[in-house]
Amino acid sequence: MKHLLGTLLLVCSVSYSSVFAEEQRSEIQVERVVNFQNLATQMKQNNLGLLLELDADHCTYCVKLEKDILRPMLLSGDYN
Repeated sequence: MKHLLGTLLLVCSVSYSSVFAEEQRSEIQVERVVNFQNLATQMKQNNLGLLLELDADHCTYCVKLEKDILRPMLLSGDYN
């Protein structure tokens, strides 16, 4: 009985944490830029650097890069 309750508790907590993490991820959007002239002006005014990602729809590497690198950078709050 203890093992059953422990397993049930573990499954519920993992399910909740994955739902919570997914909700957090959906709030963060990677900004897509189409006007690089305006971007260059803003960067000079604010003394900022640039991380440029070129991607394509259905590119598995691009999805992995955004999931594993870009979103965690945005979630950290250091790159807003």
